[in-house]
Amino acid sequence: MNFKRVISFGLLCLLLVFGSFPTALAQENSSTFLENIKLEDIGNHSDIEDFIREQGFEQLLESDSKKNAFVSEEFNLQELEKPVALRGLDISEEKLDEIVEELGLRKPEPEKLNFEENLLIKRFKETNMIANIWYLRYSTSDSAFSIDILNVGKDPIDSISGKLTKYNNKNGEWTFDKNTLFNVKSIGTGNVYRWIQSKDAVSDYFEYSITVTEDNTVWYYANSSGSNKYEWQRYNFDAGLYSEMQPLGGQRHHVVSAKALKDSGISNTGNFPAIRMMYDDHQETPSWGNSHAAQRFKEQELEYLSNEDYKGLMRFEVDALKEVKDPENKFNSLAHKYNDYLVAAAVLVYEYFGVN
Repeated sequence: MNFKRVISFGLLCLLLVFGSFPTALAQENSSTFLENIKLEDIGNHSDIEDFIREQGFEQLLESDSKKNAFVSEEFNLQELEKPVALRGLDISEEKLDEIVEELGLRKPEPEKLNFEENLLIKRFKETNMIANIWYLRYSTSDSAFSIDILNVGKDPIDSISGKLTKYNNKNGEWTFDKNTLFNVKSIGTGNVYRWIQSKDAVSDYFEYSITVTEDNTVWYYANSSGSNKYEWQRYNFDAGLYSEMQPLGGQRHHVVSAKALKDSGISNTGNFPAIRMMYDDHQETPSWGNSHAAQRFKEQELEYLSNEDYKGLMRFEVDALKEVKDPENKFNSLAHKYNDYLVAAAVLVYEYFGVN
């Protein structure tokens, strides 16, 4: 076998093994090389900080709020003004504060972008001096996965190409949904690629494999293995009437169990508030199934219903979910995970029963 082919095959194997880490491959005829750091680690690199200031981009070194405001303006990003769970609900801030305090929950906040920030640095081989820096940002929103770039210096990136893949959660399993390829040349500042993908499952996540080419040097970014695999996960929970809400690969959880509602005389449980949950989460709720514990839980629900203690009933439901561990181990409890939707569901439950 040709010696150069052996080296190439070896490098390919390394990329497959360490696919979740940024990796650079430099050609012998290049006078420069690339390195990558997370923006959060910039405090350990004074020469990079100095270069960024000299180029007039000191906003990248400011506090998160100032930096995010600057980046949002550069990339024309728009934050949501109203929490997703509260859209369509007519409720005053005072009433919302009252419900949150009663149930021991957090006040819903507008959705924040999930993003990662990298600095790609080009240096001269002979002097190690910085030739250029690019700020690379990956982000997910309700509607898209985006790759954006800010040219801190003067030299555009030669090319950025890659593959994005979306997976949906269906009945507790991750299944392939779709993918896309992109290849963009001579990139300065702005959006490199935006993959418009609205949420169509109870939860989904994105994998990326991205190649940056600059001066015959190639840098790879990937998140297809290890703990990075689910970093770009989105949730598509909801609160609404049971019959009007699609499970989207998850399940609909009656805020108060259908059995307790029926036993109390409410026959049309489809018109009662519910929360769209992930499949595994729903099966961990205290009222799910026919176990002795679940039956006892439903009996306690019926007691609250019979006594018309609807606020006490909601505290009972929320407190129970505070004791349930998140199957994904990403949140302290199911009450934490579904906080905003429990607040919205409480609004709907109180409306249903005419509670002021």
